[in-house]
Amino acid sequence: MLSVSTATKFTTQIQIQTKLESMAHNKSHKCIKERTNPFPSRPILLPADERDIAKNFSVATIDDAAYVANMSPDELLALSASTKVESMRRLSGIALANETSQRMLKLARRRSSTLSIESTYSAIDYPIPAFAQDNVVKGTMKTSDECVIQAFNGHGGYGGKNEFAVEWMMDCIGAPDEPQRIEATAAIFRPILAVSETYGIILNVMDTDPFTGNLVTAACCACYPPGDLEDDGAPMKTGSDRYFYGHATADITLSLEDKPDEFVQKLIAFKQDLEWDKKRKDYGDMWYVAVLGTHGAFQKRGYGRLLLDVVSSFANETQHDCYLECSEPNVPFYQKNGYEVVWKNEISIEGSSVLATYGMAKKYSGSKN
Repeated sequence: MLSVSTATKFTTQIQIQTKLESMAHNKSHKCIKERTNPFPSRPILLPADERDIAKNFSVATIDDAAYVANMSPDELLALSASTKVESMRRLSGIALANETSQRMLKLARRRSSTLSIESTYSAIDYPIPAFAQDNVVKGTMKTSDECVIQAFNGHGGYGGKNEFAVEWMMDCIGAPDEPQRIEATAAIFRPILAVSETYGIILNVMDTDPFTGNLVTAACCACYPPGDLEDDGAPMKTGSDRYFYGHATADITLSLEDKPDEFVQKLIAFKQDLEWDKKRKDYGDMWYVAVLGTHGAFQKRGYGRLLLDVVSSFANETQHDCYLECSEPNVPFYQKNGYEVVWKNEISIEGSSVLATYGMAKKYSGSKN
């Protein structure tokens, strides 16, 4: 499961001069170019227009985007509205730059330092059920980080399967042991784990490392009780308090400047195409499984099924469905665990294979009070 316009439309857009021109300009130009004359120094934008421009810089407002881009808000709006190739290339370069990623992280640290963060759940609210108490404990970002990154990326020579969607995006970077690929996987998942620790529930299966003899996290699940997602259906909404808290706590951000064009295109397509957040919001209250992964050294031991059973026991207590997203190779596994397909989507970019993704739900089968 990964928490991130149609594929056909995106495939056409991605052929523009540089890899981020469509992301940086399509909606921003549309919302500005037809303003009445004389053109004001800073046009008044609708909230949706502002978010569309700001999201190109992984934030939610024009002022935050200008800070991250290291320019004035007026200059950012002018560049966003421009149809000149040099302006487009300049803005695309800024959006991709390592310096921009670091300024976003600096902004996240500054914002999160002013927040009063309190967990939205407690161990008393959702204790580990008796059938799992020998193996399952409540986890944290730190106890889950290595397991999740290895499970989804597949590095380290442990064997087993990695996540197909991660492989689809990152095979162009290199083999799983390529440092850039490990770093990119960490930048995607570590903020999710940070937010899940505080606003959701992290479950760890503990087992003995066959190489060191130490007790380690063998499998991990990050889930959210009903009502604990953000108002748009996301675990962390771009530019929200949670979003800044997650990135500041994880102390990492994804830099695109040194990544292959194909990876950037696939990542953008993945984020733009699915509208997973909206689908969750439309589904209604449920137990959301945001992350489920088993370390390569511990696969085929039933740990993924065990974690799903724990979440299902929580859902039975609150009388809700369970819900998740996955790539096609994982559909049979979830079907065996009581989930059914509720939607299917496909992502493609020119010259690449199609990535099929699925929304799946396990219906609450009891009688609701």
